[in-house]
Amino acid sequence: MTNLVTDIEETAAETPGATALGLPDGELTYDELWTRTGRFARALADAGVEPGDRVGVYLPNLVAYVTAFLGTLRAGGIVVPMNPQYRSREISHLLADSGAKAVVTLPDLVQQVLEVRDETDVHTVVSVGADAEGAVEFESFLASEALPVQDRADDDVAVQPYTSGTTGRPKGVLLTHHNLAFTARSSASLHDGIHADDRMLGVLPLFHIYGMTITMLATLFEGGSYWPLPTWDPEDTLSLVESAGITLVHGVPAMYNDMASVPDADEYDLSSVRFANAGGSSLPRDVMERFEEAFDIDLYEGYGLTET
Repeated sequence: MTNLVTDIEETAAETPGATALGLPDGELTYDELWTRTGRFARALADAGVEPGDRVGVYLPNLVAYVTAFLGTLRAGGIVVPMNPQYRSREISHLLADSGAKAVVTLPDLVQQVLEVRDETDVHTVVSVGADAEGAVEFESFLASEALPVQDRADDDVAVQPYTSGTTGRPKGVLLTHHNLAFTARSSASLHDGIHADDRMLGVLPLFHIYGMTITMLATLFEGGSYWPLPTWDPEDTLSLVESAGITLVHGVPAMYNDMASVPDADEYDLSSVRFANAGGSSLPRDVMERFEEAFDIDLYEGYGLTET
């Protein structure tokens, strides 16, 4: 076993034209995604980020998030996922504690990073989608050439998410390449597995371990397509599931409650969905029953820990 992104490299080599990411106005193929991760990895290396260094990904669910996440791992770095709803007070602890050298974020959030940069080791700030003072724009940051996948050992840290657990300040959890790869493969094998023709709803936030491993990584490991949504809106989500023919849905109980509560919910055609799962918190029976009745889809429940 080496760097966990080699699984995605193999998929890109075998099916370069297959859809990796579904977008509102098109798609990104595995070849295109893999090329962009390599250009991002090279840019990190050119900026002085070395294997073992941390990179903060401070974004909602966007193509740039997937690119930065995989590109950081490809460069041998360690991803520090950060909730984009956090402000300078919250991110100052995450950046200082992790020792992150670079941060990728939205233009509107660049100032939050700059306000605390002097208290951290951050030397590079990348802005996604537009220029922002004190940051380099994402497309301009990408290098012209790709960096090969940097070898990592099974027990090398890949991702450092933060969780408060039950008490106290958020603590960084050290998740290895083997841990994340094993989790993604295991989840991809459940309930008839994930197939290359599956389309995964990407509404769970990627800064959370559930969205990161069970939806994004598991799908890309198996050659399916991942459809990221940056914001939660139940009607928009139902419309996407219907129009894109989404086959796999993961969410938290509150999301299923919201979808079942949409006016005329039963008029949405979700017949493409072959598996739906709830996690993140306990699933109330009434929410499960209302969702199942509205959409004629069995709703399962899973459980996991950021720490594991």
